[in-house]
Amino acid sequence: PQRNLLFENRFNEGGDFADVTRLAGPGMQLVHWSRAALFGDLDNDGDIDVLVAHLNARCDILINERREDVPANNWITFDLKGTISNRNALGARLYLTAGDLKLMGDVKATYSYCCSNDRRVHFGLGKHEKVDTLEIHWPSGIIETYENIPANQFVTYEEPAVPPPGTSLRTRKEKTDR
Repeated sequence: PQRNLLFENRFNEGGDFADVTRLAGPGMQLVHWSRAALFGDLDNDGDIDVLVAHLNARCDILINERREDVPANNWITFDLKGTISNRNALGARLYLTAGDLKLMGDVKATYSYCCSNDRRVHFGLGKHEKVDTLEIHWPSGIIETYENIPANQFVTYEEPAVPPPGTSLRTRKEKTDR
């Protein structure tokens, strides 16, 4: 059994990771034979929570609660619905720009051993109060652009049922006779 570890991505400070386990509260001090960690906003409050699965033991649910002495940052979460593509929009890629911040996120079904995270795509925006530009690349080949999206909200976008003029749709390769 081992204590779980939590690392903070310090991409604005040189691109390394810092061990912040001791700052993360009593839930991260537990010692188990852990097998998987699932990430998502379980309580829909804009921050990422964690469910840790263990071997021969109950799961731990770690709810992320902001400390009073830590200033709040902005965030935005997107839920995509496919129409031409698959209905869960698996394989969609989002490109986000907020000021000097440029981020990319994918809609995926799996992430790690025996687990699947929240399918919604969450972005931490720091002090940025809006998304300047969001570009969605749907699996079908459709590309949509949205601008000036206020932070701190859940946004749902549905893939257009009719492709815009000039769009080349991606299609599955036809099965050939063997």
